Amino acid sequence: MLLSSLMVILHFLVVAAAFAVIDAVWLKTMNPFYRNRIGDLLADKPHLGYAVAFYVMYIAGIVFFALRPAFDGGSWLTAVGYGTALGAFAYATYDLTNAATLKTWPLQLIVVDILWGCRADGTVHPRRLAGVPLTLTCSGVLRHRPPSGG
Repeated sequence: MLLSSLMVILHFLVVAAAFAVIDAVWLKTMNPFYRNRIGDLLADKPHLGYAVAFYVMYIAGIVFFALRPAFDGGSWLTAVGYGTALGAFAYATYDLTNAATLKTWPLQLIVVDILWGCRADGTVHPRRLAGVPLTLTCSGVLRHRPPSGG
């Protein structure tokens, strides 16, 4: 029980670190894209308390809905598939709700965000999920790399 709890905490921390790096690069790179489309809606500075609450809940969701099923009898493909689906559902919920309730929420932003959610959630899992080494390719597709040597 204690070991299981420690593993969940470790999974959370690994996913949090990976997601922090991936999302920071995304937000820095895509800032002009968002500013050009919804700049009037954006705060001058993010509200850090809300951001922290989001990341804690979202990363817990990735661990619970994507990573745990993979470790509980699935494979690395289980984590990638469930993570990708979670990203699609979560980002679609956010973007489609905004499109339905705000005066301006461009279709291009909806598509880009949902694709980003799929990619981010499908690739933030630990490098050696269930003992299978993974490599991110330039296109963002996960490829299985057989273990080398012994």
